[in-house]
Amino acid sequence: MQSSLRRMRLLEIPTGSILEGLNGHSLDATQLATAVQPLREASLAVVPGTERRWPQSHSAEIEITGLAHDQCVRHRLFLKKVVARHLPSKSLLALRRDLESNRTEARFYREFASEL
Repeated sequence: MQSSLRRMRLLEIPTGSILEGLNGHSLDATQLATAVQPLREASLAVVPGTERRWPQSHSAEIEITGLAHDQCVRHRLFLKKVVARHLPSKSLLALRRDLESNRTEARFYREFASEL
């Protein structure tokens, strides 16, 4: 019972907007767009229905819109923020395993998700 109450309390702790950086300021759409393609006048929006909040993370699919070579361009990216203070203590080996898992997840979204 106590464990489920703790989980419920953690779910209530806000992680801020998914469109905020770790410093609490709005993400720079132009800078974020460089992950896929340099854009001018870029803007960000959360794709409705894709935002998920968990005690340890906050994720969503975001759409970046901007200009490239005077054409309007849109890209969709998966954005995930991890809230470290809600993660359980782990050994160095477990942290390495998690890092490899995160890299695999990022590779999946980068290389395969668009085909699904």
